[in-house]
Amino acid sequence: NIDGAKSQTAVGWTLRTGANYAVPHHFTISVDLTLHGPVDYTIVDVDDEIAARLPFDPHVEREPVVNFNLGVEYLVVPEVSIAFGAFSNFSSSPDIPASPAERVVLPHVDMYGTTLALGYFGDHTLTRVGTLYSFGSGVDVVPENDVARAVDDSRGFRRVDFFQSFFYFFLSSTFRY
Repeated sequence: NIDGAKSQTAVGWTLRTGANYAVPHHFTISVDLTLHGPVDYTIVDVDDEIAARLPFDPHVEREPVVNFNLGVEYLVVPEVSIAFGAFSNFSSSPDIPASPAERVVLPHVDMYGTTLALGYFGDHTLTRVGTLYSFGSGVDVVPENDVARAVDDSRGFRRVDFFQSFFYFFLSSTFRY
């Protein structure tokens, strides 16, 4: 019986600033910094007995974090551009202790990435084709023993090093007027 359960998702405040420099019909360079404020909330607020059986920690804690974006676009000819970008996506989750508690915690993985795109400026559209690659490392927690956890609801966890990498290919088109 989960009468009286409450659910919420909260988003912390955000502050963005940026600058760019452009030579019309030649190139543009831009940079921005984003500060994400802290936030602390419970996704699903239920009594302790039910919360102990959830496969995730219902409490979310996010620390302040600063991320950056940098981009350069160069017009090869008036209709064709090549663009390069770099960005960060640092983790806002708290550091994971060497001996994690008896609960699942959010992974702590700092990411970086790059983009490369070719653009075509038509009469009424801007079409881009490109790639995005992001990579990062950090730590996560995994169950100490999956078999024991399935049999007797054992909830021991251990800290593990973590690496992830993503590669995307994209095609986009926007209408210009």
